Amino acid sequence: MNEEASPYLVAHTFGSLQSLFVSAPWRGKGLGAALLDAVRAWALRRGATQMRLSVWEFAEGPLRFYEKHGFKTVKRMLAASQT
Repeated sequence: MNEEASPYLVAHTFGSLQSLFVSAPWRGKGLGAALLDAVRAWALRRGATQMRLSVWEFAEGPLRFYEKHGFKTVKRMLAASQT
């Protein structure tokens, strides 16, 4: 994926991971890490210099998994209910 040209951004190619889910019986066996490694290798072969993903921040969510594998928060999106 390439970002749109902008005088405020440095253009580069990055891999984008939309979702990765391992069902409960398979967790803790290294399957998620193996899938993530495969995705990163696939993107690297195509010239990506960075992997990006969006993740929900809740206690049982995958944030710690991704941080364990080298991902860091670079941007937050905030939302408020309009009710």
